[in-house]
Amino acid sequence: MDRLTVTPTPAETQTPAESPTIPPSPTESPTPAPAPTAASPPTPPALRYDPFGPDRNCGDFRTQREAQAFYEAAGGPARNSHKLDGDNDGVACQSLP
Repeated sequence: MDRLTVTPTPAETQTPAESPTIPPSPTESPTPAPAPTAASPPTPPALRYDPFGPDRNCGDFRTQREAQAFYEAAGGPARNSHKLDGDNDGVACQSLP
């Protein structure tokens, strides 16, 4: 009698079907905050007098700001040709409003 050898075959394994890949839902990227900007200095008032014209004194100006704009246009502390900065601190006509 012949011997019959039976070799078991592995059971068929079922590969799971690939599920469709779902792309991630788009999310809104946070909008970056605008970079802080330095506040620009106020525009100096228009000059009523020629900075290189005749001599002017603090009484010729209505405000310190107006005198300061004139003083800076005339050369500021480097020149002080109109003597608007009595204490040489870079600020013209400090007694004006």
